[in-house]
This record gives sequence, C-alpha cells and structure tokens, in this order.
Amino acid sequence: MIISGYWLTLLPLIPLVSACSLLMFAASKKVRMFLAVCSTMPALVIALLPAEYTSVQVSGLLLGTHFALNDSDGLFLLLTAFVWLIATLYSRQYFSSSQRCGFTVLFLFTMAGNMGAIVADDILAFYFFFALMSFSAYGLLIHNRTPQAMRAGRIYMIFVLLGEVMLLSALMLAASSTQTSDFDSFRNALLISQHRDLIILLLVMGLGIKTGLPGLHFTLPLTYGTAPLPVTLVLAGAMVNVGLLGWLQLLPLGQIALAGWSTIMMSLGICAMFFGVVFGLMQRENKTLLAYSSISQMGIATLAIGFALAAPQTWPGVLMAISIFVVHHGLAKTALFAGLETVQQQRNKTYWKYLFALGLLLPALTLAGAPMSSGMLAKLMLKNEMYPPVVFGGWTLNDILTASSIATTLLMARFVYLAWPLFSDSGNPERQVTENRFYWPWAALLIASLTTVWFIPQTANIDVFSLSLWWQSAWPILCGVGVAYIAVNSARTWKFRIPQIPSGDALILIELTVQYLGKIQRSSVMNKLCTSLDSNPVQKIHRRIVNALQALDLIENKIANWAIPATLLVLFIVLLIGVAYAGEL
Repeated sequence: MIISGYWLTLLPLIPLVSACSLLMFAASKKVRMFLAVCSTMPALVIALLPAEYTSVQVSGLLLGTHFALNDSDGLFLLLTAFVWLIATLYSRQYFSSSQRCGFTVLFLFTMAGNMGAIVADDILAFYFFFALMSFSAYGLLIHNRTPQAMRAGRIYMIFVLLGEVMLLSALMLAASSTQTSDFDSFRNALLISQHRDLIILLLVMGLGIKTGLPGLHFTLPLTYGTAPLPVTLVLAGAMVNVGLLGWLQLLPLGQIALAGWSTIMMSLGICAMFFGVVFGLMQRENKTLLAYSSISQMGIATLAIGFALAAPQTWPGVLMAISIFVVHHGLAKTALFAGLETVQQQRNKTYWKYLFALGLLLPALTLAGAPMSSGMLAKLMLKNEMYPPVVFGGWTLNDILTASSIATTLLMARFVYLAWPLFSDSGNPERQVTENRFYWPWAALLIASLTTVWFIPQTANIDVFSLSLWWQSAWPILCGVGVAYIAVNSARTWKFRIPQIPSGDALILIELTVQYLGKIQRSSVMNKLCTSLDSNPVQKIHRRIVNALQALDLIENKIANWAIPATLLVLFIVLLIGVAYAGEL
C-alpha cells in the first residue's frame, strides 16, 4: 500500500488549524477535547498502516518544504502520536474547564511542532517545527504558576534559546555551500565544509540539550518534576526524542567514518548512562528520579550513534535498533509517570493495591531489560547490530550495556522504594477517590509498553525463547536486585541515608555563585563609594538596572499569559502561509 506524501502535510497542519480555531472561536470543553484527540489520529493511522511512504515538496513554503517518512521515522511517529493521545486523555482529568482553553491551544501548537519535526525532510522545516515545539512548551511548563514551575520554565527558556542559536548557526554554516535545503544535501555539504568539526559540535550541543547530555541536562530534572502530568508525559515520551532524531537526520551517519567524533559521542553516551543513575539514586522525588533515568537511557542511544560514526557500514541496522529502543523507552517511561499519578489517586482496597504495584513493577522491569520484555528485545537488537564489538576503555560495548542494565535495575529499585509509601492506607484522604476512566489510559500504556516492540517486523528474527538469551537478560537484573537488597539492609543497620542532591545538581552551584557575586556587588563598600560621589553616577546606574529588571519581570509575566505567545505564533503561521501563496503566484 502506497500513501501519498501529501497526507504527511496533515500531521502538523491539523493541530495548527485546531489551535488557531480555538483562538478565534469560543469552544466548549467537549469540542476542545474532540479537536485535540482528532489532531493525533492522522499520525497514529499513518504510523500503523503497513505502507510504503513517498515524500512530497510543498513549493513556495519556506523555500520549498519537504515532508517524508521512512521505516525508522515511522516508529518515532507511532510513539509520538500514541503518547500525545494518552496525554490528551489525561488532560481531561487534570485540568478544569476554566484553565483548559489556554492550555489546549499551547498543547496543540507543541503537538504540531513535534509531529512536524518528525516528518520534515529539510533543514528549514525541521528548524521551524523544532522551534515551534520548544517555545510553545514553555507555556505548558509554567501552567501551574508555582514558584518552582516558574523557575523551571525560566531555566528551560534559557537553554532553549542557547540550543536554538547553536542549531541555527550549524544549519547556516553548512547550508551556505548548497543550493537546496533537504537533509541529503545538508549532509553532503557538511562533509566538504571547512567548518565540519565546528558544525558537528554545534549540532551535538544544540540538540543535546533536548536529549540530556551531561552538562546540558539541567532542564530535564527541573521540568519533569514541576510540569503537569500531561506535559510530563509528552516531555518524557515524545519531545525528548526530537533531539535524538535531529542527530539521526543531520549527522553524516553511514557516509564516512569519523573516529574522533565517534570517541566523543561514545564517551558522552557512557557518561550519561551512569551519571543519570548515580544522580537519580540521590533523589527523593520519583518524577525527578525518572528524569535522570531518561538521561541514562538517552545515553544508550548516544553510545549507539558513536559506534555508527566509527563503522558507517553498520548504520542501517543500528538506525533501526535505535528506533526500536526509542519506542521501548518512551512507552515504558510514560507508563511509569502515568502509574505514579494513578497510584496517588488509589482507593483503599487491597486488590487495587496489588494491581497498582504490579502495574508499576512491570514497566520498571521492562526498562531494565527483564526476560521476555520489550527492553530485552531492544537491547538485544542494539547488541546484535553493534558488531564487531568495539573495545572502549578495556570494556566491550556489550559489557557496558550489561553494566547499564545492572545500574538501571538499581535505579528502578530505588523508584519502587520511593513509591512504596503511596500504597499505604494513611495517604491523603482527599486523594483516595477517582473516577474509573482515569485508569484505562494507564492500562493502555501498560499494554503498549509490554507488547508494541514484539510486533515490529525487525525483531522477528530474535529467538526470544532461547534459554541463553533469558539468562543473558536475567542475571544483570538479579545482580541489581541483590545489590539493592544489600544496600537497603545495610542502610537500616548502620542508619545511613543516601545523600540528597537537588534536581538540577550543578545548576544549583551556578545559581549560588551568581547570587554570591550579586551580594558582593551590593556590599557596603560599594554603597559607601556611591554616597561619596557628588553626582552619584553609580546609584543612577543601579537605579536603571533595577528598572530594567522590573521591566523584564513584567515582560515575563506577560509572556506567562498563554494568549500572548499563542497569538504571536498564529501571526507567524499566517505570515508563512502568505509567503507560501506568494510563492505560488
């Protein structure tokens, strides 16, 4: 079955039109829910159909926009559409009608950017949808308006701007030597560019903010911990993958061996794998712990990309293995986040507690790669495709992946330990009753996380009933559980607690440094110097700085109002449509 490429234009277009219609016309809660659900359906249908995809060019729009979808992109699209659908269903339960309109508009804009970035096949379209997704998400993150949410949103916006500048600089440097903007031409121009290493560095850093590379990871723990549940679901299950997708589309993978960059990417991947676990173990909040788990899991994909940079002939198989791993991780992680919210809404009935405990345990084991799980299939695919084995620091990549399974098991054991008090009868009585319809989206997530990978054709050649494969997957889990058991009992015996590190870790030190420098600036010596001057120029400058900061606070409060960024986005979209029509005339 062949699907026309023009159908791909509907994926970002439908949520954009829905968002604009909500801005222009009043709509009831049911209509808003209907539009949000319908916006996910075309992507879900196209991703599920066993079809051969064709590309399409929309001439006149952004100098000729290309849309395309291949097998690996189809897996990204399947995951993204399903996660956005589940997040839409959860938003119905989470937000009141008075709050919902503004949230829905930004929700749809973010969805359009996410969908468009997946099907975009040229650098201009990818950058536009990437920026649309990133900036629209700011309004979702600060929706609760708590001090923690505002702080997380402020830091998120700083890193978004840094990432956008680096990404745009990389795209402009490489595109300056080519006449077309499609991905193939971009990669070819990158290979012959005299600024090749600089461009790759900018791409790795600019997109690495989304994937949570160590040193650029600060937004993940902060936003995951403060965002509303529907926003957390799309952050962890869909948006985090866009940075990884950008690497897959823009880096010259499968074309040339880059040994130096291979070593750098594998080093970053290994660092992320174990950095995320170590800092995750030091958390007291489960949502923040899961954010560090995402950093660790994205490190596995980064490691695979680094391997492919050294062995370009393996790229087709590695690409599919990465895509399968992304589907596995996205579904398991969203099931854990949704499970936490469901457990917090539990009833005081014994059989419900056992059912909820099993529902949290299954995706945790899947994430660790337990036998007969989607995690086992995904990690076996990576191990099989990363051949011949590469020795890195005296360890083969298979050894590193095995160690990662042990570390992930430890982290999931910590997750279960922190979640266990939620099953107590002495919880908050106001949060003990919820409607039954709150549970079935989580049930759908659980089923999808346990079964989806099994239906991907590329996993059919794995002998899942092999006892040797079972043992290969089981012993790291058993080892991790044993270490966790010993650690818990030792901590109780010696009355020792794991040190706590606030979410954002090193960012706290940066903020404290800035605050300390601010105190020095406002020291008594400076004040005496100000008063000793006849014309008092320093106080005038200080007064102007204070006025400027107050103006910035006012601007931030205005931006926090959803209507302003949404209106600006609509005007930008209308401008693009006008350019498209002008190009057709």
